[in-house]
Amino acid sequence: MKNSIYPIFLISVTLFLTCSNSFGAENKKNAATLTSEAYDSGPSKTVPQNSEKVFGSNDSDSYSTASGDISREEGLPDLMVSDVTIDFENNIITSKVTNLAKTQPLRNLKMTFYCSGQRRGREKICDKFIPCLNCGPDNAITVSAKAKTEQIYRQIEVMVDPEDDIKEKDEKNNCARYETDKLPPPGYLILNELDFD
Repeated sequence: MKNSIYPIFLISVTLFLTCSNSFGAENKKNAATLTSEAYDSGPSKTVPQNSEKVFGSNDSDSYSTASGDISREEGLPDLMVSDVTIDFENNIITSKVTNLAKTQPLRNLKMTFYCSGQRRGREKICDKFIPCLNCGPDNAITVSAKAKTEQIYRQIEVMVDPEDDIKEKDEKNNCARYETDKLPPPGYLILNELDFD
């Protein structure tokens, strides 16, 4: 089984920032409206829970926030990406990931931050490996990353990738690994373009 190719569960939250290459103070007082849109990737069906999010400014270090979640086929766990915060002054993205399943913990969760620019293309910033994410909002994980360069948009990807087809409980992490046939299908939740006034 070690040579088998396992399916990957991918949630992508893309924040398009239609501003110039400058992420400086000139943007931090702007407000924008975000609309979420779901689309199919293969057999999976994604459903946005909130059709519209409003980006507002405040006097703290974070100037824009958004959240999005995803619904899956019956019997498969829900994973929510929320509280996405962009710190324009320091060029930092922070996001929270929550396992909404009632009974199924998530094993080997990797949260990866990507950024893209007009010239350099898509570039990985960093990733965070989470051995186990238990159920419920109290067990949510918050991950932050700093972009290497000023970019046009930010993209956050969350992946569940089992190491092996192991069904027994992992006592060290108190977390059950996924059975291969119970892995969620690939799917995406896209948050559309941001227009700055």
